[in-house]
Amino acid sequence: MEYKINITILGGCEVTVRHGEETKTVDFTSRKRWTLFEYLYFNRNQCTSLALLKEALWGDEVIRNPSNSVKVLVYEIRKAFDQAFQGLGKRIIRQKYGAYYLHEDKGIIFECDAELFERASLFAMNTKRLEDIRHAKRSYLGHVQITNGSTMWQIMLQKQYQAYYEKLVQTEIECLALDGNMEEAVKTCADAILLFPEGQIYKSKYNQLKMEYEHGNTGG
Repeated sequence: MEYKINITILGGCEVTVRHGEETKTVDFTSRKRWTLFEYLYFNRNQCTSLALLKEALWGDEVIRNPSNSVKVLVYEIRKAFDQAFQGLGKRIIRQKYGAYYLHEDKGIIFECDAELFERASLFAMNTKRLEDIRHAKRSYLGHVQITNGSTMWQIMLQKQYQAYYEKLVQTEIECLALDGNMEEAVKTCADAILLFPEGQIYKSKYNQLKMEYEHGNTGG
């Protein structure tokens, strides 16, 4: 019987495991454990050296005995999976030639909300249908959480998925404008500002669309 591992990284950090009729939450209890698991997930089925893991976890920070610290974190992550389902830890995180990797096979299936969002986004941008675009946008439940500010890879991951959302917004606005639905286009931009209050691109577009909408309504 397979294990289905659901990973949430958009707007939160959570891992649940479903096995048969049981679903259990994996409690990592620390940011470093989550960061390591997330890094291994996005490099799954690839052996990752201790040096790369040290960089992913601490960046340029000087750490005393980082190899041992990584080994302890791996042990703790395995233990967290074992607490959900006994024996699962070593099945998921494996070691080869002194490197670690997250193992995926027919008996272990991973599903990550960010990757589902990415696939939905690419599909929507291809079809350019409003229902597909809005379906993809609804699956974006928040930004990738930065659990380790000393490394860049999480920041790049966050920007990657934010860029997909930005393209969805742009595509939706284009579709609405072509249909002459400027009021909805303005609302789409306003909603994006709520999610990305620091996004100047949305604010500029919002002001432009609002002016066009108001100009159209006054008949000028």
